[in-house]
Amino acid sequence: MLQGLSASFRAARRVSDDDDPVVVGAVRQAVLGALPPTLAPAVRAEARRLIDGIGSPSFYDVVATIDPKDASDWREMGRVQRTFRAAEPRFDARTRAYSESMRLTLHAAVILHLVDPTLQLDASGRRRSLFESFLELHVTAFRENGGWFGHMDIPWTGAASVVGHTRLSVARHTRDLVDGIDLRDPAAIRAAAWVAQARAGA
Repeated sequence: MLQGLSASFRAARRVSDDDDPVVVGAVRQAVLGALPPTLAPAVRAEARRLIDGIGSPSFYDVVATIDPKDASDWREMGRVQRTFRAAEPRFDARTRAYSESMRLTLHAAVILHLVDPTLQLDASGRRRSLFESFLELHVTAFRENGGWFGHMDIPWTGAASVVGHTRLSVARHTRDLVDGIDLRDPAAIRAAAWVAQARAGA
């Protein structure tokens, strides 16, 4: 167990000088430990690729290879992530921590949805695509990380900075984001808790 955790920390150090390797490593280890033991080998291999990329600027590019049907959308999410990441040094400390936590929460939640398709079922029992699920879980992630109405732990000026650095391409996904307002996505809740625990222990 300790050997695996140490390896995860070493891998996390290769992410970026801007990321806390201890936090990234702890989140990776939490997701790895949550993989179902009965997971099909092919899906486990895909999940492991994504776990190794948690926190990485290329995370969504890897998702695009796993989910080619929505590859162009995933690659655009990669560009969105890189825009936020580039802006983070100009955010105040709380807003930067929020932005970094959102990144890790979304990465971990996507993996949980990938390995458990039941999470992709909507209220009517229809299975949403992985990308649709990803969009809809955003509001839960916002809320759990302290960046949503009634749960705003960052300054309003910081929230405005985040919105101001959101690429216009995201606007076309507004409907899916709105569909997630009343959703309490269990994967996003679980992922945000892992991130909070990792930050507290760093």
